[in-house]
Amino acid sequence: MDDKEGVKTAAKRRADFELGLKLDSKKIHHLTRILYSSNCSEELAENELDHCVLSFGDFEFIPNPDEVSDTKVDPLEFNSS
Repeated sequence: MDDKEGVKTAAKRRADFELGLKLDSKKIHHLTRILYSSNCSEELAENELDHCVLSFGDFEFIPNPDEVSDTKVDPLEFNSS
């Protein structure tokens, strides 16, 4: 499994756990990765390598309240021509 396939597998797993989304790995697109860093307090800091992925489709989701406090759906019109 190459790195991008591993990222897609993880994205699929997290999307299901956090949002109840059932994604098709073949429709997940790896866009880029970013380094994220934040000093949350004197005792806590975050340093992460995050991957940005995108998937198009008609999705029904049920957010996991232990993971997600709010959601917003922003319909995107996609013209492939």
